Amino acid sequence: MPSMALLRSPGTVRVEAFRQLLASGSPVEVDSLASSMACPLGIVVAALDELDRAGRIRRDDRGRVIGSAGLNVVPDRHRIELDGRTFWTWCAYDILGIFGASRATGTAFSRSPATGKAIQVRFHDGLPKMEGVVLFRPSDSYAECCTNIYEEWCPNSNLFEDQKSAESWSTRRGLEGRILSLEEASKVAAGEWQPLFKGAPPRLDASTPDRPSQAGHVVEVELLSVAGCPHVDAAPQLLKACVEELQIRAHIEEKVGAYPSPTIRIDGQDVMGSPPDLEAACRLDTPTRERVLAALQRKVGETS
Repeated sequence: MPSMALLRSPGTVRVEAFRQLLASGSPVEVDSLASSMACPLGIVVAALDELDRAGRIRRDDRGRVIGSAGLNVVPDRHRIELDGRTFWTWCAYDILGIFGASRATGTAFSRSPATGKAIQVRFHDGLPKMEGVVLFRPSDSYAECCTNIYEEWCPNSNLFEDQKSAESWSTRRGLEGRILSLEEASKVAAGEWQPLFKGAPPRLDASTPDRPSQAGHVVEVELLSVAGCPHVDAAPQLLKACVEELQIRAHIEEKVGAYPSPTIRIDGQDVMGSPPDLEAACRLDTPTRERVLAALQRKVGETS
């Protein structure tokens, strides 16, 4: 049995949460973590609170762990098909680390933030099989300045279709970091994730229980507009792209009337927050991809 000093380490809880998420493909209950670690529940809860504040784990509204060490079991920024099972990651660097350390075969689905271009990378035995695509990895000094890794560092680690796009994007944002080929990134990242697999590496094959599919749940979405608003045309395409990116099902009801336009509501909630003027008018804060994705992700997480 591990020493109590080791059990008190949030890093130990983070590793165990990662392993359980990967093995089950489902949200992890706090009781399950405490039981598997033979650790008092209060210590595990305290460690999870600390990890959550630092952006090292993700939890849903029920307190279950849905993400750890970059791996998510509900939709997030990047999707991966890992030995036939669907997961998501917080950043592109996570993709290379998880595939590399697990030596899995599959596909990663991402999008270049410079151009919006969809990027698919095939992996075989953990190695990326794609020429030309590069990864931007923010500097370690930037990570040390972040109070929340998930919110601050991860959105800036992305895949790009080429070196030039990565350079242009990172320069515009004033980011320091490295632009790596996928081969280079895989070698570095796999070494960082390897300790998470040592000791009790989860088996990634058809015998592992699959996570509950999101395909059976339909998210209810409303698209509200006022007649003649010039901003409306882009909203349906934005919704369709977000739904396809997350691989979920959605019922989209379009309504034309006296609304702030365009407005996208998911589960009755405006993705941009209620505008100050609720009368019929073209709104300036038009729905963004980031807000729509975040709202859809929250809704899907609630139904897991």
